[in-house]
Amino acid sequence: ALIDIRAAIRLFRNGSELHYLQGFYLWDLQDTAEAISSLQTAVGLGSENPEAYYQLGQIKFFQKENDEALRWYEEAIFRDSLEPTYLMAKGILFEDEGRMEEAVRLHKQAVTIDTSFVKSLARLHDLYLGHYVNELVAKQYTDKILSVDPGHPLGRFQLGDYYFREAIQTDPGSNKEAYQKALNEAIVQYTIAIRRDTNFVGAYYNRGYSYLLADQAGIALEDFDKVRELEPENTRALFMTASVYESYGDLSTALNFYQQVLKVDSTFVEAKEAVTEILNKLSKD
Repeated sequence: ALIDIRAAIRLFRNGSELHYLQGFYLWDLQDTAEAISSLQTAVGLGSENPEAYYQLGQIKFFQKENDEALRWYEEAIFRDSLEPTYLMAKGILFEDEGRMEEAVRLHKQAVTIDTSFVKSLARLHDLYLGHYVNELVAKQYTDKILSVDPGHPLGRFQLGDYYFREAIQTDPGSNKEAYQKALNEAIVQYTIAIRRDTNFVGAYYNRGYSYLLADQAGIALEDFDKVRELEPENTRALFMTASVYESYGDLSTALNFYQQVLKVDSTFVEAKEAVTEILNKLSKD
């Protein structure tokens, strides 16, 4: 594509759309400096394509230059105020700066424009759950996602999390049936998410944790293995894998995985403690 675009630019050097396309593909190829140059050329030639401005905003945001990113996002919104993606991007930038009320307003505006815009529905869910600690309102956004797409992996993942939290808030000693039921429901929801997105790391990890709490360590280990396949340096999965092997009494394998955790994150306190404990046990043997 780039070869053809560059050939076209040689014939029509002032084609702003051609420079935008060149920048778009360069950014996709992670050639950031050249992507910025091409996109800025497109803008300098008077491009009215809001995507050129949005892409510049994205690059600047990833470079943690929020003031510049905001300027480009606003230029994109000025050219197309009915594109929810631009409003969402500005909202995420405000989240990054701790301007949560403004972020919520923008995400709600995006959803007003497109009631099926899952990305902003998901952001609203996370904001109400994490920042405002309002599970009731957050859950409403999960329900909206699933009303748009009943099998949506993110919606099913979020629903799984609700059942998972219900389980860990239930005392298995006094209410084993409710505890097990909540775990089973969580596992079902995570499984639906995984069927729709076979690379959904969070769903594999949470399902594995659910299996572990349900006393199915062998199945849990399969999910933690999958997480490590997708993200070899995922410290949570490495740690949980080590914990499973430790519960089996396989201290050497457990030690290996705990040490892998510390290679990735030397500040992982629980892994440090586990290594010390296992080395003490092995030295006594």
